[in-house]
Amino acid sequence: MLLEKVGHNVQTDPAMLVKKYERQIKELKQELMMHDTLAERSNVMYDEYTPEQRLKMQEWVRTYVDAQENSEPELQIESVQRRVCPKPTQKIP
Repeated sequence: MLLEKVGHNVQTDPAMLVKKYERQIKELKQELMMHDTLAERSNVMYDEYTPEQRLKMQEWVRTYVDAQENSEPELQIESVQRRVCPKPTQKIP
């Protein structure tokens, strides 16, 4: 017995796809908001930043980087590694 698989040629309207994707994005954002509520997180923003917000963040980053360049490091990499990845203790038989 010989079986053939039939493929479908589906043509989609780009405008319909855009609406579909916008609806999916909206649903996913609502799901994220519900998750944040259950995790007791508030004021989480998932929309794109405004130009004013981007400018403010760039200023914060520049201020931070400039402060790091002009000061001595407070923590050495080795001390951070020791805190994050302590040596394993030996097991007592």
